[in-house]
Amino acid sequence: MLSSVSAAIGICESYGFSFRSDMSGSLLFDYYNGQSEQFGENGHLVPLDGGFWSSRSVDFNIISQVYICSSAMEAIAFIHFNSSRFNRPCELLFIAISPHYTYPGEIFKELGKVKINLVLGCGLIDTLRAIRFCMDYLGVVAHFTLQDEHIFFRFSEHVLFIPQHCFSIRKVFLMANIRPFFRQHLPKSKISFLHEFLNQ
Repeated sequence: MLSSVSAAIGICESYGFSFRSDMSGSLLFDYYNGQSEQFGENGHLVPLDGGFWSSRSVDFNIISQVYICSSAMEAIAFIHFNSSRFNRPCELLFIAISPHYTYPGEIFKELGKVKINLVLGCGLIDTLRAIRFCMDYLGVVAHFTLQDEHIFFRFSEHVLFIPQHCFSIRKVFLMANIRPFFRQHLPKSKISFLHEFLNQ
């Protein structure tokens, strides 16, 4: 775990991430709702009660790509495996959204035209979170209900139902006849980039 913490610190410093350390050496990432994500010897804790973390405070006019992540550490793990593709890190903004998140609307009001990337893992909760973010980004109110291993997706005046085993963000957008506006990055492990980062 210590080597993972050291590697995470190196990435944070290279990319100018907003973070701090506590007395035990754990990394703390402060969310906008006053809570903090923690990563260290005692494990990884992510705030559950809403809020979001932004990787840095910058002139939003220079941002060209935004990465929506399940946690700050997921963003760091993603960078660890994909750093060769980032020639201009100053133009990147990483945002972590908690499971019961608050849409970072104030940030997106200030951003110009940017490319949206999703780094949210492969599980059902991550998929629902990704869809919720995309609908909020489009200004569409959406609701989900799980019934008898089917997911009912309600938006506008439409209701879609999809078997849970084949539920995906691409499937929802296809059935809803909404053109995808994002790029989705999925880990090879089908779990998360952080899982791969901790088990390399």
